[in-house]
Amino acid sequence: MNFRSLLLAMLVVVVTTGLFAQEPISIADAKKQAFGSVVTKIAGRVSSGPELSNVSYIQDRTGGIAVFNENMRTAIRIGDSVVVENANLAEFGNTIGAPGTGLTQLDGKDLRFTVIPTARIEPTPRNLSIPLTGEGVEGQLVKIRRLRFVESGKFQANTSFNAIDNSGNDIVVRIDRACEIGTNA
Repeated sequence: MNFRSLLLAMLVVVVTTGLFAQEPISIADAKKQAFGSVVTKIAGRVSSGPELSNVSYIQDRTGGIAVFNENMRTAIRIGDSVVVENANLAEFGNTIGAPGTGLTQLDGKDLRFTVIPTARIEPTPRNLSIPLTGEGVEGQLVKIRRLRFVESGKFQANTSFNAIDNSGNDIVVRIDRACEIGTNA
């Protein structure tokens, strides 16, 4: 093979690889897809990994999403940059029996993930009040200040607790069995 043929062959490989390389879509755009569809590629920072018992969360500047994949959950750490590919968009436990009211999540046997070798940057929680929580911030790391728990005593793992703010707004706080509070209760 002469030099020209080799150069042409290399150019074809480079151009073909570039054509098939796909940029990730935003998490917000992924969540707009129909349940049951395949999310081909998203990227984000890990906001929880092995700290929760069976789910991890990633977020980008547009939103956050749950990822149900045990291999990913145990391989990542908070702040890791990850790419998730070929995942099924699903919904878990629609709260009022209507589509779109449950937890939007990625799962599936064909889901692949890659941890990008870069410095960990922990996502900063959004400061919110209870009235601003809901589907719009689902999957994102949030901080709600000035809460008072209605129940008293020990926090038990795999239990939900009621909390209220100074204005009387209420919210349910779930204590996962694998988080620090759940394992030290």
